[in-house]
Amino acid sequence: MRNAFGALLAFLVASILVAYAQVPAAFWGKCLGPYVLCAVANCSIRADTGNKKYPLQAECGCLTPESNGLPYGASLVTPNIIKREKAYKATLQECFGNDPLANGTCTAVNSMPACKAINNYNLYPGGDWPLISTYRPWSNEGAQECVGKADNSSIMAECMTAACYKKTAWDGSPYTCFCPVVTVPAGEKYGLGFPKDKYGAQGIPCDQPRGYIPSGEIYSVITVGRRRVYSRRALWQYV
Repeated sequence: MRNAFGALLAFLVASILVAYAQVPAAFWGKCLGPYVLCAVANCSIRADTGNKKYPLQAECGCLTPESNGLPYGASLVTPNIIKREKAYKATLQECFGNDPLANGTCTAVNSMPACKAINNYNLYPGGDWPLISTYRPWSNEGAQECVGKADNSSIMAECMTAACYKKTAWDGSPYTCFCPVVTVPAGEKYGLGFPKDKYGAQGIPCDQPRGYIPSGEIYSVITVGRRRVYSRRALWQYV
């Protein structure tokens, strides 16, 4: 697995996804176990969210990039986008000494608490979510760079460590994940993933049809120093 993770990290060093990051990719959690990839997901905004009771949430169609077609292999977890508060705090304490700007010490495979929780199927309570969305490079993955609009109308689905299970998604993808919808601050750069075989060199538009959004990441949030906070209410579907 050392070679597999070496390839992942080499890709990330040159990747647009970490071009703006302050946390070296070497300090991301190296997980070996069950996972799915939502980096190129197309998502449908749930009609029963976006109200006073429940914040916006997206249902995303995800996949496995593994050649054997199984949702198991080497993947990476961004330390500050661990959506379950318990796992985030354990990771912050054990791997960063409760200093979000410190260099990480959990560099061995499956040493990060979040990886352990994923492999034990208890990142989220109840055992109802056997799969978690993490990240690994995929040859068919493209990235579209966008900038948050001045009126704060730019949104995306943020799927890192989202809860998933094997159910055919709304778009026909083999796995369904539930990802919080986040607003991109005005002027912030963010990346949207897309499958290159579907959209080609032109990529995807930053603005999607009403009710649909791609999965993405805000570049400045891919740091331990800028924790993406999710309330229990925002994760109502599975926390």
